[in-house]
Amino acid sequence: MIFQQVLLTLHTSKSTFNFSSIMAEYIKQEMSDLHGTGEKKVYYRMKRNLHFTHEQFLEWLENADPFITKHVESVLKHITHQMAVAMALGHSVTIDGLGTFRAGIGLKRGKEMDGLDDGKPSLNAQSLQVTDVYFRPDKKLIRDTNYNCTLTRGATRRIRKQKYTREERLARALEYLDNHATMNIAQYVSLTGLSRTAATLELQAFRNDPESGITYEGSRTHKVYVRRR
Repeated sequence: MIFQQVLLTLHTSKSTFNFSSIMAEYIKQEMSDLHGTGEKKVYYRMKRNLHFTHEQFLEWLENADPFITKHVESVLKHITHQMAVAMALGHSVTIDGLGTFRAGIGLKRGKEMDGLDDGKPSLNAQSLQVTDVYFRPDKKLIRDTNYNCTLTRGATRRIRKQKYTREERLARALEYLDNHATMNIAQYVSLTGLSRTAATLELQAFRNDPESGITYEGSRTHKVYVRRR
């Protein structure tokens, strides 16, 4: 709905489009107390109004300056392709005003993490692949975003009282893994009633605690949690 309003304004009155007609809202979000301290904490996040598709952002650019967007689509395709080639060779790429990009690697699906101990089989290059591209924004991009941002107050999100304690959630997870080979985040959400964000953070905490009995295999969308052996 918001994007349709923006486009209607662009088409009917390009010269008088008021960028301040759509304001960014901040949301005050209560954090889960994953450590059982009883202390309530909050963080702030910006509410996302809409997501620009590639074509929609090109139209946004055209409205801002029609003289520079004539060849912008082909230029963008060339830039992204050449960035991919450069990162594939192990380089990082910095674009002034935007940020720095570099590739990240991880295990292919079905491959297990190896160890550093002697006698254990070591992974070879065929077991790894590029699984991510890391982006560090240019400080100028952050400053420009802040300069053009006028925040208004939005909603306050509170976390409902949890049905289980942290220890009970861990016990339920271990019981589940006693009967199943793996557990994903969605299954842990179903077991505990946590939000997906809180469940992700808690599973990460369990993974980092050798005494929890839980670790993980895989990476990104293929990451699953298993019993620590």
